Amino acid sequence: MALIQCPDCGREVSSRAISCPHCGCPIAAEAAVVSAPTSAGVAKAAQNKAEREVILAHLQDLRALELLKKKHSRVLEMVMEHCGISHYDRLIDIMSAMIRKDGRLDQALWKRVQDEDPQRLKVMVSLRKAYEPNLIPAQFRNLYGVYYLYDYLSTSQETLTNALLHLDLEQIKNKLDKVIAQQSQQILLAAVQNAQLANVQQQFDQLIDTAKSISTDTAEIAKYSAISAAHLETIKILQMLG
Repeated sequence: MALIQCPDCGREVSSRAISCPHCGCPIAAEAAVVSAPTSAGVAKAAQNKAEREVILAHLQDLRALELLKKKHSRVLEMVMEHCGISHYDRLIDIMSAMIRKDGRLDQALWKRVQDEDPQRLKVMVSLRKAYEPNLIPAQFRNLYGVYYLYDYLSTSQETLTNALLHLDLEQIKNKLDKVIAQQSQQILLAAVQNAQLANVQQQFDQLIDTAKSISTDTAEIAKYSAISAAHLETIKILQMLG
C-alpha cells in the first residue's frame, strides 16, 4: 500500500482508498489515472523488448561463428605467422582478398589451408560481417566476450550497456574455458540444426521487421538491416556445415 496526495485537499491518503477520509474526494479513479502507463511508455517498452530480442539473436550468431573460429585456431595461427601479421582484423583482410583470388600467399601453405578446412575462410569473412553492426566494442569481439554477453542477457533483464559495464574478460576467462570446452559441440550442433529449419529464418525476419517498425531512428533501422544481412551470411555457413 502506498500513500498518495488527495487531488482535492492535498492530504496523504492510501492509494487503495475509495475516497479521501478528510474531504470525501474520490481517490480510486484518480489513482488509476495517475498509475496508467502512457502511450509513449508502452511504445518505449515495446522497442526495448524488440531490440533485446534482436541483440540476443545476433549474439547467438556471433557465438556460433566464434566457436567455429576457435575450432580452427591452430591453422589460423600458422597463417598469421607465415604472413607476419599479429592482428586478427588484418588476417581477415588477407583472407577476404584470397577468397576474391586477389591475394598473394605461398601456394603450398594456401593448399594446406584449403585442405585443412574448406569452409574456414568463409567463416572468417562471415564473422567480420557479423561484427559490422558495431553492437559489440572491439575489445570484446572474441569468444569469451560474446559467450559471456549472451549468457548474461539471456538469464537477466539487464541491457547490453549494463552487461558491458560488468564484463571483465580477465576475470571470467578461466571460468569460461571449462564451460566452453564442455558446451561448444552441443552449441554448434544446435546452431547447424537450426540453420536447416526454414521457420528459423522466417522468425528472425519477423523479429527484424518488428524492431524496424517500432523504431523511429534511421541509424537504428540501418543497424537492424546490417544484423539481418550478417544473419543470412551466418545461416549460409552453418548450412554448409550441415
